[in-house]
This record gives sequence, structure tokens and C-alpha cells, in this order.
Amino acid sequence: MSKKLKFGIFGTKRGCSFIANLLHFNNVEIVALCDKDNKALENAKKMFPNNHPATFNDFDEFINS
Repeated sequence: MSKKLKFGIFGTKRGCSFIANLLHFNNVEIVALCDKDNKALENAKKMFPNNHPATFNDFDEFINS
């Protein structure tokens, strides 16, 4: 069994293209999203139809999660 590489994305406006690319890999798991802009964060969450990652508005909380 191979382990998944876990990612947290900081900045979801530009990060959406990165998220889209990462979702193509079976060995990748996006575990957290962080953005100060709630609208950008909500748009990024839509890329995960079943279970979206944890979301944060605060960078320190994101890093410590």
C-alpha cells in the first residue's frame, strides 16, 4: 500500500489551477485550504464535490493544523 502525499493549499485564487492538477493523481490528498478571501475559499471548496478539505482564513491556524 502506498502512502498519499498530503498537500495544503495557501491562496486559493491562484491555487485553483494547482488543485485541478493535483486532483488527477491517485497518490495525492489535499487536506487543507487557506485564504483570507471567503469567496475564493468557497469557490475552491466547490472543486471537491464529496468531501472538501479543512478550510482556514488564518495562516497560523492553517500551518498548525
